Amino acid sequence: MSSVIANASRAIVCAAIALAAVRIAEAQPGGPPTAVQVCPVTLDEIPPSIRLVGTVIPDRRVTVASEVSGIVARMLVRDGQSVAAGEPLCELDPQPFQLRLNEARAALAALESRLLEARNGPRAEEMMRREAAVAEMGAMVRKWDFERGRLKKLQASGQTSEKEVYDAEMEFLAAERRTSQAQAALDEGRNGTRPEVLAALAAEVEAQRSRVAMAERDAARGTIRAPFAGDVITRQTETGAWLAAGGPVCDMIALNPILIRADVPESAIAHCKPGSPVTLEIEALASRRTGTLARVIAQGMVSAHTFPVEIQLANEDRALLPGMLVWTYVPSGPPGKRLMVSKDALVVDGPSRKIYVVRPAGPKSDMAFPTNVVCGLERDGKIEVQAEGLAEGDRVVCRANERLFGPTPVIAMPFDPSQRGPLPNKAGDGPARARDGGSPPTAGPDGASPSKPEKPDASAASQPTAGSQ
Repeated sequence: MSSVIANASRAIVCAAIALAAVRIAEAQPGGPPTAVQVCPVTLDEIPPSIRLVGTVIPDRRVTVASEVSGIVARMLVRDGQSVAAGEPLCELDPQPFQLRLNEARAALAALESRLLEARNGPRAEEMMRREAAVAEMGAMVRKWDFERGRLKKLQASGQTSEKEVYDAEMEFLAAERRTSQAQAALDEGRNGTRPEVLAALAAEVEAQRSRVAMAERDAARGTIRAPFAGDVITRQTETGAWLAAGGPVCDMIALNPILIRADVPESAIAHCKPGSPVTLEIEALASRRTGTLARVIAQGMVSAHTFPVEIQLANEDRALLPGMLVWTYVPSGPPGKRLMVSKDALVVDGPSRKIYVVRPAGPKSDMAFPTNVVCGLERDGKIEVQAEGLAEGDRVVCRANERLFGPTPVIAMPFDPSQRGPLPNKAGDGPARARDGGSPPTAGPDGASPSKPEKPDASAASQPTAGSQ
């Protein structure tokens, strides 16, 4: 029964519109029709949504800290300053870092020299000295061997004392031992340094290289840099202050992309899927944007039985700032049919939002009627509208609607997104009608048509529908 009443009501509205079109056409016999481009009203599958308060929060927030300690030589940023990734924020006094680096490099050079000396072995002159020492000791052994033999013969004939024979014997033994020592030194030089000694020296060199690398790193970390592109919101130190390792330098936030956090009732949380588009209304900016549901926080608020969600949104113009209030239209149920029009079809006139619906006004003529609408969700360049008598397939003006004022005869052409510039008046290629119904606009000094007035942003004009609550 309700569907029959609705169809009858729609038929009455359409008949009234057609009658008004005929009367207006008769009242304007000499007015040329205005060339416009039209696109159809579509009935799209859009999930219902719930309107919730959201708060803008930064995508990233960090307290930048120093990895090394020192005196702050220069603090390079102020509160509110925008910085690029890697841009210097603060510089510590570089002299202590450079001195420690020079000391570490000198110690490394000394250890590398010791390792090289051990690998090369004794010099040729040293080997010649050791060979000469062996020869000298061999000569002394032969000398004392002869001397002890001579003294033993003299002792047998009673011509020498026992002490002289004993002293000669000891000198001979000492010469043999010194010969063994000289030969060992010569063999050591010929065999080279032991592998274990070389390995120990090489390990010391590597350890010192690590100390040099750490000193170089500390010297580089003496300049504290921004970890990402963002804004400085609070300075935590000042020039001349002692900054300990791990001490805070400043607080930073990232503004692009930006996040909006909203608390979703548990009845709707099952329909909030990451990746879903979310319409956002920013009252402070008088605009609407579309973000992406990034994540659902698994821990809910027990007192309110809500779960926080985060919506990610591009913020290249940096208009959205942390702390702003944003109305979010979060999915709250399965998809349903909704009337959608191109956002170019929306005309903002003060507090009202309207579209121009094209209806037949005769066998070969069309009339554009202004129709007030209530706006809702946005998807892929379209916006949801609700209006009395509006139905799927109706034609709405989506280009040149700034020329229209009140019911206006039009020449309707299909919408061509690639076409640029003003549309000519097809009824004789004359100038377009003025928006206020008065005289046509005057040509510019070069004879060209005046520029097309700028059309208000459809996203700024949209308002939520009652059906999207």
